[in-house]
Amino acid sequence: MPMDFIDKVRLNISRYRLLALGDRLLVGVSGGADSVALLLALYELRHDLGFEIVVGHFNHALRKSAARDQSFVSGLTGRLGLRFVTETNRKKVPQKGSVEEFARDCRYDFLLRSAKRVRAESIALAHTQDDLAETVIMRILRGTGLAGLRSMTFKSSRQKVAIIRPLLNISRSEVEGFLKKKKIGFVHDPTNNSLEFTRNKVRLKLIPYLEKHFAPDTKERLAILADSAALDYAFLEGTLEKVLYRVTERGAILSAPFSRQHPAMRRMVLRSLLERFRPGGQALSLKHIDLIDKFITSSVKGEMFLPGGVRFIKKQNKIKLITLT
Repeated sequence: MPMDFIDKVRLNISRYRLLALGDRLLVGVSGGADSVALLLALYELRHDLGFEIVVGHFNHALRKSAARDQSFVSGLTGRLGLRFVTETNRKKVPQKGSVEEFARDCRYDFLLRSAKRVRAESIALAHTQDDLAETVIMRILRGTGLAGLRSMTFKSSRQKVAIIRPLLNISRSEVEGFLKKKKIGFVHDPTNNSLEFTRNKVRLKLIPYLEKHFAPDTKERLAILADSAALDYAFLEGTLEKVLYRVTERGAILSAPFSRQHPAMRRMVLRSLLERFRPGGQALSLKHIDLIDKFITSSVKGEMFLPGGVRFIKKQNKIKLITLT
């Protein structure tokens, strides 16, 4: 007998240790099907599992229906008797770069600030198995490495706040089936049908093509790939701190000890240092990581500039990382 939607969420919380007794949880709710289903499931489980819910909604103000979405989430939250925090975007969309990335960064910034303000230990996001599969494909197309293939995980952290994804092994069709059974409405984002955005092209064009011509269970297979990559990467992370101790000194990279490490470990060291110096900053691509690696392991001296205000200065046998933003 297939497992009930609520039971699946309950099992994920338990299996992946997503929440602890007494936790306060900020649930990110856009008003779409996934986030509404997540909120309702957590609402049903809150007493049994002993956690408190606060609802957070970020109004991107990028389309006419944004105010409608905010009103919908506010009304739903009120009917459930939950605390509601919201904010409307005041930043201008940059002329260069991805609108998707700009919107995502603004939303994360709001959620992280709100979590700290309401003293929530965790932020719950409604990413599903479909989102996971789409992200894996997008990263493969960009030429990702093992770290990128992990895509999203059930639990991670950002700025010392836990990020949990209780729906990560649940399909979008299961989400919609749950809401239909509950007779609960949700809002539709018209931009989800626009082929202007890469993710929409992957979801509406590429994955259906792969499912029709190659593997009907494409999304499940991509989820398995992400899980396998996450497991392998976790094994490597187990030795990372020891290696960092050997190859760095007062924040500077020691070129000789660094060069003696396996290339895979050198990549992990560089990503770790960049994350520590630029918390919340945009991740550099594998191409850029390899450029830094070649700069450090070569005999070339001088400076190296990379996107996002990253600067490496190489003097003698030490390389200093400076961030300009």
